[in-house]
Amino acid sequence: MKKKIAAALAATFALGVTSAFAANPFSDVPAKHWAYESVSKLQKAGIVEGYSNGQFGGDKNMTRYEMAIVVAKAMTKMEKADAEQKASINKLAAEFGAELKNLGVRVEALEKNQPNVKFKGDFQMRYTNQSYDVGTAGNNRAEYRLRLDGTATVDDKTSVGFRFVTREPDKAALSNSTWQLFGENAQSGNNWANIDRINITTKFDQFNFTVGRQAFWVDAQGAFMDSGAYSFDGVKAATKSGEFDITATYGRFLKDAIFSSNTDWTTAAGNLDVMSLMLGSKMGKLDYSIGYYDMKNFKAETTPFKWWVANTNYKFDSRWNLNFEYLTNRGEGIASNTSGKNYWAARATYGDLVLAKSGDSQINVQYVNKGGNSLPNAFHALGVSSGNNDIDFKQWNVEYKYAFSKTFIGTLQYAQNSTSDDTATGAKNKLWRVVTQVMF
Repeated sequence: MKKKIAAALAATFALGVTSAFAANPFSDVPAKHWAYESVSKLQKAGIVEGYSNGQFGGDKNMTRYEMAIVVAKAMTKMEKADAEQKASINKLAAEFGAELKNLGVRVEALEKNQPNVKFKGDFQMRYTNQSYDVGTAGNNRAEYRLRLDGTATVDDKTSVGFRFVTREPDKAALSNSTWQLFGENAQSGNNWANIDRINITTKFDQFNFTVGRQAFWVDAQGAFMDSGAYSFDGVKAATKSGEFDITATYGRFLKDAIFSSNTDWTTAAGNLDVMSLMLGSKMGKLDYSIGYYDMKNFKAETTPFKWWVANTNYKFDSRWNLNFEYLTNRGEGIASNTSGKNYWAARATYGDLVLAKSGDSQINVQYVNKGGNSLPNAFHALGVSSGNNDIDFKQWNVEYKYAFSKTFIGTLQYAQNSTSDDTATGAKNKLWRVVTQVMF
C-alpha cells in the first residue's frame, strides 16, 4: 500500500472528513503519523480496499468520487468492523453521502447504526457590573447556565424533543432567572436543575404539529420575550401556503404568574390561556412577519395581553443587517394608566453576520422604547429592566462579538436605560457584561 494515500485515509478515519476534499488534494502525511497503524488494521481486517485492481494508486491524487468508492466497499463489510471502526465508516458515509447516492449505494443498513437520540447545547458564563442612580445599590455578579437539547427519532415523521437546564425561570415571580449564581446551590429553593421542556413533533399531510411543553416564541430578536427562558403547554401547528409560513399556537402559559406592580393587570389568578397566529414571508432581501397573541386569564376572565406584533429584517449586503420589531398591547385595563402601550426595538448589525470561523466578529447596536403598558419588565430579554412595570423606559444596548472558533463565542456588552419617572427605583441604570458561550 502506498504510504501517501494510506496515511491520508487513516487521518480521514481518525479525524473525520471535511469539505476541504472538494477543492484540494490530500496532503502528504508521513508514514510515522500516529493514525497510520489504524488504517493498517482496517486493511488487515478486510474492511478497507482500494480500486478493483487491489491497488490504491498512491502516485496520484484521490478525488471525492474515488474516495466514495473506497467508502462504499467498506460499508459492505460493516459486519466485520468493531465499534470504533463502524463509527469511522459512519462519519465517512455522512460526508460522501451525495457521491454514494450517485453510486447507487443503499445506506439503510448504515442508518440503522446511527444513534436514536442526538444532543446539542450551549454553556455560558457571564460577569455583570450594574449600577443605579436611584434607590438601589449597584451589584456585581458572576453567573452560568447550561442548556442541553435532546431529540429522539421515533420514525421518519415523528420525533420527541426535551431540554435540560441548570435552572428554570422563576414562574411564581415571573422572572427570567435562568442564570445560576456562582457559589449558589443549584438544588435548593427555586434553583432546581430540571428537564423544563418535553414535546412530540410529527408531520401530518402539509402540517408539522408540536405538542407538549415548548418554547414561547414571539419575536425574532428576543426583545419582547426571551423564548429561551419561557415555555407554554399546548400545541403548535406550522405549514406553508404559497410564499407564506403560517404558525398557530394554543395552550396555557404560566400558572399563578405575578405581573408585579401594574394593578391594571390581573395578578396571581391561575394560568394564562394563549392563542396566537403568525404569518411570515420573504421579499428579496427583506424577511417579515406579523402576528397576533391573545393571553386570557381563564379564572378571572380578563385578557391582560392582546398583542399585535410585527418583525422585519433587511440584509443590505454580506456585512450589514437591520432588524425592526414592533408590539402594541390592546389588552384590558390599560386605559386607566397613562403609560404607553407600544414597544419597539431597532437593531443594526455590522461585520460577519454569521460567526462561522475563528476571527469572525460583529457589532450590534440596539435601541428599545418600551411603553409601561405593553408588557411586564420580566419578559424583556435584554437584562436591564429595573423599575415598576407600568413605567415607560428607553434603552441603548451595544454588543461586540468575537469568534475564537465556530463554537466558542465571546461577547462584550454595554447597556443603559432610563425611565420616564425619576422617582422609580433604578430610574437610570447602566450595565457592563462579559459573556463566553461554548456550543456543542
